[in-house]
Amino acid sequence: MVKQHDHGKLAGELAIWFKEEHVPEEGRRDEVLWAVAEHDRGWIDLDETPFWNDAEHAPYSFIDFPVVPKLTFYKRGLDEIEARTPYGALLCSLHFERLIKISGLDYP
Repeated sequence: MVKQHDHGKLAGELAIWFKEEHVPEEGRRDEVLWAVAEHDRGWIDLDETPFWNDAEHAPYSFIDFPVVPKLTFYKRGLDEIEARTPYGALLCSLHFERLIKISGLDYP
């Protein structure tokens, strides 16, 4: 099982290779790279003790994790990111919004 925060760290390593035109906001490159690497901070505690999905006989993934606690942990992660970079938190929030939209699920 790949921990979500490890996935985030890998994404951060890959983001180092973003071309300058992919980060057009001058002076924000470090914030963007940090936000990419830290975007799944909310999953750190969840991945230490995964929640078991009895119906699937496997741990919940970030895709099928119950909505209300998922949003609670996402918010906590966003709050931690916002404490360092409000712009980074905005980017992460937009990323989560996109994931929700493409999931086809009905979120509150």
